[in-house]
This record gives sequence, structure tokens and C-alpha cells, in this order.
Amino acid sequence: MGPVMVGALLNTVLIGRVGEAARVLLVHSRLTRDGRVAPLPAVIGSAVTESLASTVAWVGLVAAVGAILPLPSSVWWVVMVLTAAWLLIVVAAVRNWGATPDPQTPSGSARRGLAAARRIWGSVAHGHRALGRPEVLVPLSAASILGWVAQGVSVYAVLRAFDISGGWEAAALVLVSVTVAQTVPLLPGNVGVFQAAAALPLVATFGVPAATAVAVGLVLQLVQSGPVALAGAASLAREGEDIGRLCRAARTLGGADPGRVQ
Repeated sequence: MGPVMVGALLNTVLIGRVGEAARVLLVHSRLTRDGRVAPLPAVIGSAVTESLASTVAWVGLVAAVGAILPLPSSVWWVVMVLTAAWLLIVVAAVRNWGATPDPQTPSGSARRGLAAARRIWGSVAHGHRALGRPEVLVPLSAASILGWVAQGVSVYAVLRAFDISGGWEAAALVLVSVTVAQTVPLLPGNVGVFQAAAALPLVATFGVPAATAVAVGLVLQLVQSGPVALAGAASLAREGEDIGRLCRAARTLGGADPGRVQ
């Protein structure tokens, strides 16, 4: 949980998805420190599988909302693209595509890069095949669904605090809009983009004044990111996972075989 919280903190305060790389490196470092066999591609593969499972849970919830409430066509395009991409990954994992080395692979750094990518893909494929086991699928699905439901409840609570009518319909539309906008974080914490995404459905669909809608976005981001930032900071302090360790772990990626335990 510590590396996950530290990664979430970095995602909140830095641009892009730096926290995703950080949590992978921290998990790998901790497992290695504890004397466990933890090849880096396996850790990356597990993180990718978890992220894809969470995305599938979001797609399912959006489809359920769309069956009841009208959603913009852009949202449905995002849903279809994500669904098609995930189905392609599932088929490739089941059929074990890309697992056989290419005899035409060039030598040198290109060969090493492709070999590392193949190991990571092998871990992703293994993770997807493991989803066929109930002891893996059930807790992962439950955690993913509950995470999205918790976000929906937080949106609903903030809208109620602002006395905005619309109930769960407004909360669902705001959650979908914010999630789509968060797909590509262009700014630290996506500040500005997050507020615009939260305000858009409120102004366009429910006639909320623009100033109030932006204020909703500001409070909502604080409500959702504040606890994550506090938990990440506490984990950082308690476990000693500092920026220096992240830098040292990052340097091992360029200087050693990522498939070997450091």
C-alpha cells in the first residue's frame, strides 16, 4: 500500500503519470530488499493488468450510466476505443501473441529493448490469463468497482454541499467528464483541466452558473486528491521512500538487465 500511495501522491503533484513509474520501482525495490524474486517486468505487468482492470470497471459503469442517462457521443467513442483496445489485449494474451522471439530482431540496444518489452508483455499476458482464477478476479474487480463508486459518492456529496439539483444524474455526468479529462494529464494535478471538465456538464445540462460550477471543480479536486496526498505523504515519511531512492532505482533501468533481480 505504501508504494501505491506514494505513486498516487506523485501523480497528484507532478505532470503526466510519473507516479505510475514510481510505484512500480518502489514495489520492485521493496520486494528485492525483502529477498523475494521480483523481476521488474513481472512488477510492471501486474501494474498494467491492474490498471486495465480498473479501466474495464470504469467502462462497465459508464455503460450502465449510459443505459439510464443521455451521455455525449464523445464519451461513447472513448468507451468503444477503450473496450476495443482491451479486447485486443485479452485475445493477444490468450493466444500468446508476441511471446516468440523474432529471428530478424536487430542486434545491440534494439535487441535488448525488444527483449525487455517482450518480457513485460509476457507478464501482462500472464496477468490477464490469471484473471480467469476467482481468487484473483473477484478481489481485483471488487476493489476497482468500489474505487469508482467511492469517487461517484464524493461527487454527489460535493454537489449536495453546493445545493445543486440533479442528484445522481449530475454526479454521474461530472464523474464521466472528469475521468475522460484525466486520461491525459497535461498539468500538475491537471489543475484547470479538471475544473473545466467538472464545470462543463453542470453549465451545459443543469444551467449552473459558470462561477459556481468552477468552484465545484475546485472543491471536488481537493476532496478527491487531499486524502490521497496526505496518505502518500505519510507513507513517504513512514517508510523512508524518498526521491533519492526513486532516482537510484530509475538509474538501474538503464544500466542493468530489467529482468534480473537487483
